[in-house]
Amino acid sequence: MRKLTFSFLANFIFLIHLSLGVFLLVGWYFNELKILYIAYIFLWLAVPYIFGYCPLARWEFLFRNKINEQVDIEKNFIRFYLKKFFDLDVAEKKITLVIKIIFLVVFTVALFK
Repeated sequence: MRKLTFSFLANFIFLIHLSLGVFLLVGWYFNELKILYIAYIFLWLAVPYIFGYCPLARWEFLFRNKINEQVDIEKNFIRFYLKKFFDLDVAEKKITLVIKIIFLVVFTVALFK
């Protein structure tokens, strides 16, 4: 029963995290959400500097670690799921570079749309 609860919580946080990631990529499209979207971008940028990590990823991996102790709670969310779903082992620096490029493109589109 306890593992089922941890699994539910981890999956729930995963879905929230994934939804926020999708919003980050396509939120610029919705003019009525532009202020919320730009505020979210700044929050997204600030979180790693405030906490040193993404709290959603940390919480999800803490719950997954309760189910399977081999899950590293320090793991990068994107890197973890690239490996899990596509068996891709991408270096952390490459992921960071791609995220920065995507951010610049999406933020520029949001400002000038």
